[in-house]
Amino acid sequence: MRQTASKTASATPAVAALDLGTNSFLLLLLRETAGGALERVSEPCRIVRLGQGVDRTGRLAPEAIARGLRAIRELLAETAWAGTAGVGIAAATSAVRDAANRDEFLAPCAELLGGRPVLLSGDNEARTVFTGASSELAPGQAGVCVDIGGGSTELAAGFPGDYRAGLSVNVGCVRLAERFGLENAAAPDAVATARAAITAALAPACAQVLRTAFADSATRAVTGPAPAVWATGGTANTAASALTAGACRGVFDHHTRLSLKDVEAAALRLLTLDAAERTRQPGVPADRAAVLPTGMLILAAALRLLGANAATVSTRGLRYGLALRLRAGTLPPVWHW
Repeated sequence: MRQTASKTASATPAVAALDLGTNSFLLLLLRETAGGALERVSEPCRIVRLGQGVDRTGRLAPEAIARGLRAIRELLAETAWAGTAGVGIAAATSAVRDAANRDEFLAPCAELLGGRPVLLSGDNEARTVFTGASSELAPGQAGVCVDIGGGSTELAAGFPGDYRAGLSVNVGCVRLAERFGLENAAAPDAVATARAAITAALAPACAQVLRTAFADSATRAVTGPAPAVWATGGTANTAASALTAGACRGVFDHHTRLSLKDVEAAALRLLTLDAAERTRQPGVPADRAAVLPTGMLILAAALRLLGANAATVSTRGLRYGLALRLRAGTLPPVWHW
């Protein structure tokens, strides 16, 4: 068992942020420099599909829980680099939020980590994503972050250090790929139905986030320069790789520009292929092939509804936000090593 964290993040030279997502579990390892900045060490990932069937059953499947716990054991081993002491935070998101049997997963997680993972509400997840993605915006620059996960999409807006508005919508690449039969080659009618459902779910959320964050208090009209749109999460990073013929990998996806036109065209093309055929396309990994085009449909819809013709990929999403909030003391530590 890991020892429950009793130190603050600022008292240790290493910080770990573990994102227990609906599709993937991702660990961000950071080292504090002499000047107090956080320097990336590594970002190991395991595709778990924790949200398998949750949209249909409302429960975490036993085999998905087993995959998740195995992935946590493997990822924890990554924190043993160089014998450095560190502090970690772990957070669960959409699949665990939605599951009636979430304790069947969270309790053994606590045994492995030494502390219970934070179960983020949708608003708290949006806030945390924005904390990470906005950390490199220029002072005073308006920004909207779109984080597409397996079970939900978070929309968050504001300025650096000034989170104005955020919403979590139950529109995710695993959830909708399962619901509309998009994991393999999909019929045109199924694709059209999925696109309509995505737009219907995201339209009021996008409008509300823009209005709350940037509207003039008197006229309620959105004013000022168009906000920068940042895309975070597995869909954004994998789309960057797919749209650059596989040239992007991991942190190298950072700042890749994704146009609405290219994202939508690639999604529709991939949806005509079965999962095995998708993996033969440059930049499409086997473990994301079933859900990537659905995630790209969601991104395209969000861009259109936000009035943007492109988004910039940021690898500073939920995990980086968790690390920053851990250091700031606004989220609690879960374990230390």
